[in-house]
Amino acid sequence: MNFFDELLKSIGVASRIDALKKDIGKQSNNIYIFFDIETTGTSIYYSEPVQISAIKVCDGKIVDKFDTLVKPHRPNPDEAIAVNHITNDMLNSAPSFREVYYKFKQYVGNFILVGYNIRGFDLPLLNTRVNLLNGEKISVHYIDLYQHVRGIFPGLKDYKLTTVAQQLGIDTSGAHNALSDCFITYNVFTKIRESGKILEPKIYQGTEFAYKTKLSEESLAINILRKIMNKIVEDKEISNAEFYELQTWIKENSNLKGNYPFNEISNELEKILSDGVIEELELKSLEVLINEWLDPVKNSKHIPITTILNKHFVITGDFEMGDKEVVIKFIESKGGIVDDRVVKKTEYVIVGALGSRLWVAGNYGTKIKKALEYKGKGIDIQIVREKDFIKEANAIQ
Repeated sequence: MNFFDELLKSIGVASRIDALKKDIGKQSNNIYIFFDIETTGTSIYYSEPVQISAIKVCDGKIVDKFDTLVKPHRPNPDEAIAVNHITNDMLNSAPSFREVYYKFKQYVGNFILVGYNIRGFDLPLLNTRVNLLNGEKISVHYIDLYQHVRGIFPGLKDYKLTTVAQQLGIDTSGAHNALSDCFITYNVFTKIRESGKILEPKIYQGTEFAYKTKLSEESLAINILRKIMNKIVEDKEISNAEFYELQTWIKENSNLKGNYPFNEISNELEKILSDGVIEELELKSLEVLINEWLDPVKNSKHIPITTILNKHFVITGDFEMGDKEVVIKFIESKGGIVDDRVVKKTEYVIVGALGSRLWVAGNYGTKIKKALEYKGKGIDIQIVREKDFIKEANAIQ
């Protein structure tokens, strides 16, 4: 059952979308639910909510609030804690997503959801978690302020919620707490409406979760290899037994030759065994390489960018600064050249901070794989995260 199934049943409307359109002119136009979530990461497929918050606004006045922590299946990583300040101790006694979702669903009812970048992140992430929970695909009316602010405030350094709020003179203290962000979003919404801007709601229709995409036998096998490598490095020390376990698996799956990172691992193991002795320093070096293979973006080191002029770039993933056309224009405005695919002349692969739905199988996309393959052959291609690239690019005179 979706958010509106009870409504559909009571009014006898066959089409969910038709029912939503009929309802929009009624109470939903006077009541809005401003909501936000804090999560364990930036992937709409892998991340989990750790806080879900909302405020209910009726005729322009705040009348109620919803705020709860949510216990994820996996610990909240340090990178997320640094942003949302929600520690694992705080989450130990928090309710599960199952408990929170049904209460949140009842709270939302059939009202219009309002948020910031909810179409690009919050709604798809919630749809993923709900789809995994019970097979539902959520359907809601929403207003995403992020989709409007570029046209209203052209030329800002970025379009984060705090940046737009500060432009409007709105207090942003407490940002990156879901409930605080609800209030900030409400104030931004109010200011925009007061300026005469009409914000029409749209329909979000969730899709079936992408984990159900059928993977090739090779992709499934590579995912098993990733799990083996994760297990080997989780205690930050590779034993001889773990080394030989990995070597045995590699030998038994020689049909994977040509699939990254099979060849690279196989070659490294052969190099370590070339003198018949496994040294501690070699195991430590293998650990570093495995970590890079598991998360090439996080663990890749790059030389700071000092010039963009005439340099060849490839971009991949979804970017905080906007869609790919925005990123391309930014690079080209500084004299860079943006290519469609990674080739030998590529100098930088810039990875969007929001990841990509194409990475759902547990691996990074083909552009990053190709860059790593070239790096393994001695070709100097730098893999750079979006935030590092923007910081370094803006520092270039």
